[in-house]
Parts: sequence; C-alpha cells; structure tokens
Amino acid sequence: MESISLNKTWSFKLDPNNKGLEENWFEKPDTLKAGNSTIKVPSCWEEKEMDYQGVAWYFTEFEVSDAVADQVCR
Repeated sequence: MESISLNKTWSFKLDPNNKGLEENWFEKPDTLKAGNSTIKVPSCWEEKEMDYQGVAWYFTEFEVSDAVADQVCR
C-alpha cells in the first residue's frame, strides 16, 4: 500500500461570510490559491487568525502514481 504524506504548506482562505460552498470554491482551485494565505498542515488556523470562529478553506495538490490512479484513496 502506498502512502502520501499531506503534511506540508497548503493554501488557506478564511470564509467569514460562508460563501465558498455556495460559490463552489471547491471547483475553482485558482480561487483558493491566488492571493491567499498559506498554512502548514498539521497546525491550526489560530496561527493566522486569533479567535476566528467560522469557516475556512484549505487547498493543496499532490501527485498520484499511475499504479493507483484508478483505486480508492483514503
């Protein structure tokens, strides 16, 4: 079984108005990458915004080998 660590720096965007789901940010990686903050994973968003209570989005990209491309990933 192949394992890929996702512990690295991710793009990070606060969504205090909770509009990301309605605006389909999950389908628009450029929205989540461009001009936004970054955050190390694992960590907590308190490193970026103290006492923030709300929604935030994390985004990263990674390579999957051809050998497992058609398999379920967990």
